[in-house]
Amino acid sequence: MPYETKPLDFFLDIVAQNMPDLIFLQIDPMPYLFRQRYMAQKCALQELEEYEVNALEDFQNPVILSWEEAVVNLIVVDMLRANNTHMKLDYTKGVCTYAYPDLQDERTHDNLKERFIESITNHIICD
Repeated sequence: MPYETKPLDFFLDIVAQNMPDLIFLQIDPMPYLFRQRYMAQKCALQELEEYEVNALEDFQNPVILSWEEAVVNLIVVDMLRANNTHMKLDYTKGVCTYAYPDLQDERTHDNLKERFIESITNHIICD
């Protein structure tokens, strides 16, 4: 098999051939869940609407509480990058609007590419 040493090449070839609209990728969810729960706790401590301080019983509980927790939310990624709540983000400069060129000028979009990849590496895949 030509892809034994480089599984990413196999993945990229398949994506290039099929050009899917959506890709499901299964990875260990705990590093992202922990970061996501940290941001939820931060929002709760600042008494933002829809966040409860007591909502997270165990920060490091390896059980996914709902399917929404396992879905990567780009607003959470922006919150993690800025280490701030969603109320204090400039969405036009974040990765959550990366896929919407009508919300970002071309220069901002192009400048975000490396930060977008870095954010995925640091906060979702976790190296």
